[in-house]
Amino acid sequence: MRTLIITAHPSSKGFTHRIAKAYADAALAKGIDVQTINLYDKQYSQPFLAYEDLQDLTARRQELNAIQKMIAEANELVFVFPVWWYDTPAIMKNFLDQNFTSGFAFNYSSRGISPLFTGKTARLFSTSGGPSLIYKIGILPYAPAFRKSLTSCGVKIVSKKNFGGNHDLPLATHEQWLKEVKEVVGA
Repeated sequence: MRTLIITAHPSSKGFTHRIAKAYADAALAKGIDVQTINLYDKQYSQPFLAYEDLQDLTARRQELNAIQKMIAEANELVFVFPVWWYDTPAIMKNFLDQNFTSGFAFNYSSRGISPLFTGKTARLFSTSGGPSLIYKIGILPYAPAFRKSLTSCGVKIVSKKNFGGNHDLPLATHEQWLKEVKEVVGA
């Protein structure tokens, strides 16, 4: 079993990074191979997609191959991000644009999109300034296009959890949330 964690928060002290670390630590303790991509780390920096990039991918093939290899080898994808304007940050969407490409994550067919990632699962962990209740009861489903992109590629979303209203909460609440994150590893 191999898990790839993809996180997107511009602050290295953001709670999203604590979630990613808690998940990684619990997975490693269960013998799961874990890799983490922090999209704000220069090592994984990818320019925002431009039309010219689509025309000449040969110059970028090595960069894409390294990240796509990590994606291809993972059984489980774990996305950890803040909810901004009811969606993932632009850098997370760009990660999909750049890497979940035709011929790699899906193919076009006469019936539409043929997924190539069947058998992969995903977990979504998000943080938000607004209360989680908004997302739990479906008033404002978060990241609908992001989730649809994953499922269109055949990825089965097995869990999603929003940690909302996390500003000015006691440390004990954050610790309880991190415990909840660890409990779903391998489940």
